[in-house]
Amino acid sequence: MQERRSRFARLSVELAFCSALVLAAVVFSMLSPHPLGHADEGYFLQHTKRVLAGQAVYRDFHEQYSPLGYYLMAVPWLLFGVNIKTTVFAMAAVHGGIAVLIYATARRLSVGPWLSVSGGLLHLALARPVWPMASGHWFGAFFLMLVFYVLARSPRARSPVNQAIAGVCAGVYIAVQYQKGIPIAVGLLALVCIEWWLERGRSGTPEVTLPRALLITGGSVAAVALILLLPHVVTAGLPQLIDQFFSQIGGYREINRASWGYVPPYLSDLEQSTSIPALEFMPLLILLGLVRSLLAWRRGDLPELRKLTLLCVYCSFTAAATLYRPDFVHLAYVAAPFFVFMAETAQWLVDRLGRALASPRATQGVAFAVFVAVLVAAAVHLSAFIEHRKERFRYSAMTAFGEVDFWSAKEAALIRAVLDGMKDLPTREIFCYPGCASMYVLADAENPTPYDLVFYPSIHSKKHVDEILRILEKRRVRYVVHLGMGVSRSDPVIRYVKRHYVRVKGKRGAKLPLYRRKAAD
Repeated sequence: MQERRSRFARLSVELAFCSALVLAAVVFSMLSPHPLGHADEGYFLQHTKRVLAGQAVYRDFHEQYSPLGYYLMAVPWLLFGVNIKTTVFAMAAVHGGIAVLIYATARRLSVGPWLSVSGGLLHLALARPVWPMASGHWFGAFFLMLVFYVLARSPRARSPVNQAIAGVCAGVYIAVQYQKGIPIAVGLLALVCIEWWLERGRSGTPEVTLPRALLITGGSVAAVALILLLPHVVTAGLPQLIDQFFSQIGGYREINRASWGYVPPYLSDLEQSTSIPALEFMPLLILLGLVRSLLAWRRGDLPELRKLTLLCVYCSFTAAATLYRPDFVHLAYVAAPFFVFMAETAQWLVDRLGRALASPRATQGVAFAVFVAVLVAAAVHLSAFIEHRKERFRYSAMTAFGEVDFWSAKEAALIRAVLDGMKDLPTREIFCYPGCASMYVLADAENPTPYDLVFYPSIHSKKHVDEILRILEKRRVRYVVHLGMGVSRSDPVIRYVKRHYVRVKGKRGAKLPLYRRKAAD
């Protein structure tokens, strides 16, 4: 009975910490303004909207990545409505889940509760503010941590079933974001090989042969990824898939080259302050882990060696998964496993200090002091971040997506003009060029073309632009939104708009980036 009470008390403490992390994620969302990013966030939500309307990825609209993130985002929209509040709280739940997985993974690696919860807080304070928007990248970050959590089980508890579960999670990750999921799946197979080698060195006869272990893990990855992706391939056809994956990815890499830790200019000064070197210099933890692994191997400490092998190998492949664009934003997407590594490293240092002082209480006291320091720093940083965003997004407007915050009165006036202009239209068709995919969501409008974000001639070719022009001409699309975004006057779409559209003026005579088709057309 006493043992049962003790176990219940420990479980209650764990649940309390997890609940606190989720609550922190939700409170941040409640207190922060609710803007809607024109490009990436609008693109992600517009594709979710298309999926919810029954359109097929790759067949009905162009997409260069895996599609599962749109279906995951569609679930809360189906349950609670298509609006900004549902979106914000859905992403808060995702971030809360990431923080909880950081905590739970650290606990599985023998990190104390105070340092484990500090790792979860670091995600909420350092990674999330870098990109506080709805994004498929954050769904990917959740599955990145889910794979890590499964792998963090004690080696004695691992089994073919456990390997299959890790493979299933990695397969889902590929279906969310193949560009990161595939490197993680390769890392998973590398871990299987290394652990088999370590087990062979310890006992000489591993329970599962290496080919079987690789078949179980790799087969699970491939089976799940194929089950989730193959229907889209069949629906769209192989030529469409090749066009969208290969032609667009090459262009994406060309216009999005970035050095490690590069801070994009569109981040404000306060947002850049989250680069306090925790993110840019995360891989240094791997070097320290390798040194510790060598020391553990020399003294024959197999459990410590296994743990450090998992941390070093998984975090190495995590870093490699973002090499296609290793800027500061993309580092934030993959930072979660490194926060586990930070918590484990802090626990290692605290334990060494406790042994030097020969006082377990001192160990607990230092761990608690670290937690308090992280909590205070996180609260101060997030408070300043929220105040900065309130100052930045001072204008609100009611849209078809709910009340949304904007950074300028002109932005708010644009959405009002689009909503007013669509009142007497037989259809809700508009076209936004080259970006501003958020307008389709804010105005509950439909894009008659398959292209929600156009980059010509880097990502999209003349064939794609010609298709856009054919659709605009055939359907006589009434309104075009053009925000500029570096498009030259010689751009074919811009030349078409100049010939067949006239610019709309706002209520006070100010010209808006909105164009209405000429009556003669």
